[in-house]
Formats: sequence, structure tokens, C-alpha cells
Amino acid sequence: MPQYPDLGEYEVGHNPAASYCFRCQRGFKTKCGLSLHIHDSRRHWECPTCSYDAQGWDELLDHCRQTNCRSVCQGCHDGRGKHWPYSSVEYWDHIQDHHVCGKCEEHVHTSLVFHCHICPGFASPGGWEAEDEGYGDDWNEEEYDDAYDDDDCSNGEECLMCGSWFSTYGGMILHLESGTCWPVNRTTLDTHAARCNWSSHYMNPQSCNLARHGYGLDVNFYNYYCPDCKTPATRLSGLMQHVESGCCKQTLGDGAIGALCAFLETCL
Repeated sequence: MPQYPDLGEYEVGHNPAASYCFRCQRGFKTKCGLSLHIHDSRRHWECPTCSYDAQGWDELLDHCRQTNCRSVCQGCHDGRGKHWPYSSVEYWDHIQDHHVCGKCEEHVHTSLVFHCHICPGFASPGGWEAEDEGYGDDWNEEEYDDAYDDDDCSNGEECLMCGSWFSTYGGMILHLESGTCWPVNRTTLDTHAARCNWSSHYMNPQSCNLARHGYGLDVNFYNYYCPDCKTPATRLSGLMQHVESGCCKQTLGDGAIGALCAFLETCL
């Protein structure tokens, strides 16, 4: 076998005969032959988006996470993992169906277990079960207002419409979603959130497209997600409550969420 210069895992020279895979120690007559070998061989793990050639499955998944070439769910295939077209409708349907944790990519299967998984401190009375966090369960607006009305305005959040005060920003958003401050309601807020320039960082692309055109969103679908830990939420109020919970590094004043809050102030 002729000797080829060691220029990497494989080398494609000007001569078609110089198509060589150093990882497998095999030569190919054409560049096409080499490409087919890389695509089909069990010793090569090729990224479908950028053709990066990983040395193993785990390395390929890490590459997809680092580059956003593909969306990864480690919980698929009994923990072996699977990659999807990045932020695709199929990926978000999968997140919805299996209650996938955006941080560890684990399948949690039920909404209650999912809530306790992403923020264990809320598993006790007064936490996830006592207060609706916007993940699709039924909620009572009157009970929520009783819990979030705050007489001490110095530490509260003022409603962007009527001036009422709430102890949390998420409580104020939930108040607006209820339609109390006409003409603002949940659809109005979803539309504004979708039209913010940072919407791709916190909103499901399918939901974003619908909301941008004024369509109401399904509250049983994960329309939002945390920019930091990817925890999903069905409503904007649920996203804000998650951010305020301290479960991850995202805060109301930083990054995409900070931009969204500022954008809402200009719209309402």
C-alpha cells in the first residue's frame, strides 16, 4: 500500500487515488467513496449538520450540545441519547410528551415528578402542588391573587396596566394573563413575547410563529422555556415564576428575560 502523509484522520489529495482514512487505515479511489465510508462506518460518528467526524457517540452528542448543530436528549434509547434537528417541532413535541428536563435531559414522564425534579424545594406543601407554576395544571386566579397581593409596595412588582402591586413579577404577569386589565390578556402577552427580538431564546418556535400572528396558544403545550436550563413552561407567567424561583442562574434582569421584561414595559 502506498504511503500517504499524516495530515489528519483522513486526507483527500488532488489525485482521486489519494483519498485515505487514517482512522481506519483504508484508501479510497474517490472522494465520494471516502465520504460514504465516513457516513456508513461504525468507527465514524458524523454530525448531520456540519459533517464533524466524532470518534464516538458520546463525543458526537457533546459536539451537538456545544455547537447547537442538533438538539440532544440524553434520556432517549434507555439513556444512550438521541439528537434531533435543532429546536425543531419534532424535538419540542418530544420534550412535551416525555416531560424532559432541559438541564440533565432526563425523561421524567409525569408533570408532578417533573416539577419536583427541576426544583426539589417546591415538592412540599406551599410549593408546586399548592401554587400553579404555569406548567399546564388547572389554576384559580382568585386564590393566586390572594397569595400574591402585597401591601408592602417597596418590595413588590407594580402591574404594567392598572398599578396594582404583587410580591413577584410572575404574579403580576399571571394577573395580566387573566384578562383583568382589559384589553390585555394571555394572548396579548404571548404576542408581545413572540415579537421581542430575543424570542428564539425562550419560546418554542412553533408557538412563537402562532403568537406572532395573534393566535392563542394551547396552555397544555410547552410554549416557553428557560434560556439557561431549558426548563419548559406552558405560559409566560410560569416562565417568570421559574426564573424567580432561583432554580437556575437566569434572573429577571439578565439576558433574554431581561430584554423581554423591558420590551413588555414599552408595549403595555
